[in-house]
Amino acid sequence: MKKLTIIYLTLIMSSCFSGPQFIPDERNDSPMTYAIKKGIDSGQSGNSYGWIFWYAPIAIIAFLWAYREFITKRSSKNEQ
Repeated sequence: MKKLTIIYLTLIMSSCFSGPQFIPDERNDSPMTYAIKKGIDSGQSGNSYGWIFWYAPIAIIAFLWAYREFITKRSSKNEQ
């Protein structure tokens, strides 16, 4: 049994190709990349105002925090 195992392992290891080889990248583009490429090809600028919906709430939260942190606390310190 040991000799048979050694023969099988030797055959398996000798049949494997161990040299370097190139593996082609066959992945497709994501839908977002496809949309960007399609917009570039058709000449559309792709600018939209969707970023406002992300940055406007963050800016409002930052301004409210700054107002509470600096203006409200300063006025309460001046009253004391």
